[in-house]
Amino acid sequence: MMRKIAVWVLTLVMVVSLAGCGASPETKIQRLNDRFCESYNNLDVEGLLDCLEPSMAESVNAMVELSFGVLGALTDIDLDLDAETMYSLLKVCMDLTPDSELEGMGMPELSMELVSLEVNETEDQAVGTVTMTLEVSGQTQVQTGQVQYINLDGDWYFSNMNFAQ
Repeated sequence: MMRKIAVWVLTLVMVVSLAGCGASPETKIQRLNDRFCESYNNLDVEGLLDCLEPSMAESVNAMVELSFGVLGALTDIDLDLDAETMYSLLKVCMDLTPDSELEGMGMPELSMELVSLEVNETEDQAVGTVTMTLEVSGQTQVQTGQVQYINLDGDWYFSNMNFAQ
């Protein structure tokens, strides 16, 4: 009896593991979109940056560090912090802020729906039509645009977004 249970559990674990490995590009890209929204909704800047193509994320970090360097120079305050440290401090501040105050700040909640997706033959790039919804205090803003994705070593990232009307 124990042996049958062990075999059943092992089989179940293998099926679940293999199902994740063979996920389609569409499934992996939808997971990326979901992770991006979850990071945004939880004010997790590092999580957001992890969704961007790595050179884009590096550019964002460089801009943040430059901005704080300029701010420090203008205010005569030494803000010798790297972007990662600043994101960690932001996360600590947000974690310490009571939920009632966070709700009062009116942070919009983000959701994304993948309407359509075209993946190139080599499955290393894709273009998706995405509907992005921002909701705050009962008000909803919906916008549809194009998102370009890139697959690097099996992981999908955002490489460009265009929501211009």
